[in-house]
Amino acid sequence: MSADRVDVGGRAGWRRLAAAGVLAAGMAVLTALYVAPGLAEVPSFAAAPAVQACEPTGFLNANGEPVSSPELVRMNSNSYLRALVCDPSVLTSAAEGTAARGVGARLSVYLGTEALFDEPVAGAVELALPVQGPRWLVVAFTNDLYEPPEDRNLVLRDLRLVPLETR
Repeated sequence: MSADRVDVGGRAGWRRLAAAGVLAAGMAVLTALYVAPGLAEVPSFAAAPAVQACEPTGFLNANGEPVSSPELVRMNSNSYLRALVCDPSVLTSAAEGTAARGVGARLSVYLGTEALFDEPVAGAVELALPVQGPRWLVVAFTNDLYEPPEDRNLVLRDLRLVPLETR
């Protein structure tokens, strides 16, 4: 066994180590979201351990828990979702944002470090973004504002990763 490898239960152990690295990166992002004033940064999972055997995760919330209902995801504060993309797919969703101070909810979608969509949404927008892995996909709401009676929020409906048919 080499010095840079720790056997923690075979293949499942490696997944636990990779998940721990992702969770540590997520905690750093959440700290920045709540400590840093102004516009929050989109989380980057570029520093996460390299993906060796890609197993799709489905959408996970900022705590690393599976999203219980991708049919309706309400983001009422700065937050993000992530999914490990293994095969060529299309990210689809209907996003609805509310405006505060005349600025819509910023929806940021990144595949690794590549921005696929990064714009304020005031009203509704349909997304159909091609993605290819193995890389982390991050969907984030980064400019929450609550100044009664205004409340900037983001709602994602029917959030899906639809695999492309192989030919």
